[in-house]
Amino acid sequence: MDRQASPTIGTPGAGARAVLRDLLIVLLALLICQPAISAAATAGPELTFSIGDDVSPEDEVMVREGALLARDYVAATLSPLRSEEMIINVRNSRDTTGGHAAAFSGGDYIVVFTRSAGWRSIAPFDRIHVVVHEYIHSWQASLAGDEGSWAPLWLIEGTAEYLAYDAVAQEGFVREREVTDAHAWSVLDAPEMSELQDLEGRDAFYGEPGPVYSLAYLAVADLVGDGAVSSGVTCW
Repeated sequence: MDRQASPTIGTPGAGARAVLRDLLIVLLALLICQPAISAAATAGPELTFSIGDDVSPEDEVMVREGALLARDYVAATLSPLRSEEMIINVRNSRDTTGGHAAAFSGGDYIVVFTRSAGWRSIAPFDRIHVVVHEYIHSWQASLAGDEGSWAPLWLIEGTAEYLAYDAVAQEGFVREREVTDAHAWSVLDAPEMSELQDLEGRDAFYGEPGPVYSLAYLAVADLVGDGAVSSGVTCW
């Protein structure tokens, strides 16, 4: 994998950036600009919680709050998840798939591992954000299906990060500026990072040792033009 000497958001040319911007616009149009829905459908799917016996009350509260926030945010801001039921499984264990995930989406279900290092090492508001992030992945899958698999993984993950942090920021758990600054400092502090254009596939994205989710978040924030990303961490 090619490495770059300084941590930036990548170096595609003007033409590549225009393609990526168009790609994001199409993706957001598909995911956000949905036809009007009836009031009865606004609430989204029924949430069913499967909580392990040894899950702490604090973790249970955060998962429930995150799932409810995600459902309300997606229904009000985007479009309701196209599923009648969403099952939220919470287990006091490490990632049972052999990976190191704090949680993952399986389409119509989400699994949260409250004994994983990724869960235990983050602040309470970020645990809520993790649940929202995975719910948004379920929402992406319900709308795009297999057709969404062609999109670069940094764009899929970056969009989920961007929307999930927007949801928790709207609830007042964190300020949007603080989120952007934290991601920017994470990227700037990294000794080296792969270029964004090299992070399209699963192996490249998930195998990147640097703060790849921060990079993806900043890339999407820059593409949607919210003005929050400093020129110090962009190199387009």
